[in-house]
Amino acid sequence: MLVQTLERIIMENMIEKNDRIAIRTNKLLKEKATAVFAKNQVDLSTAINMFLKRAVEEDRIPLDFRTPEQLEAEYQWLEKRLLAAEERRKNETAVYYTLDEVENMLDTRAHHAQVVEPTAEYKADDKD
Repeated sequence: MLVQTLERIIMENMIEKNDRIAIRTNKLLKEKATAVFAKNQVDLSTAINMFLKRAVEEDRIPLDFRTPEQLEAEYQWLEKRLLAAEERRKNETAVYYTLDEVENMLDTRAHHAQVVEPTAEYKADDKD
């Protein structure tokens, strides 16, 4: 998977780049970001192009602004649902989903949960 990703990045960088973007940023932020990308064998220009390409592919800003607490609450919510499904399966009252259906449900939740505050159904203390 990593090799395929690196091969794709190399191929994308071979495509003609005929436009420039000038941005202003904090010098320290630029240095730190450059170091992070360098650890991953990616230069700053490539990283920015990767970000732009992903934004176009997903038709959204490809960043996740959820806090660790929000992510934990979502994981707990999913875990409770999985445990409940397992219990229903034991009692032969289970509802079965295909892998595609589960992926679609998770993708839909992730897409709609980007920047908004979690709803009551995501609270970690939910007794549901």
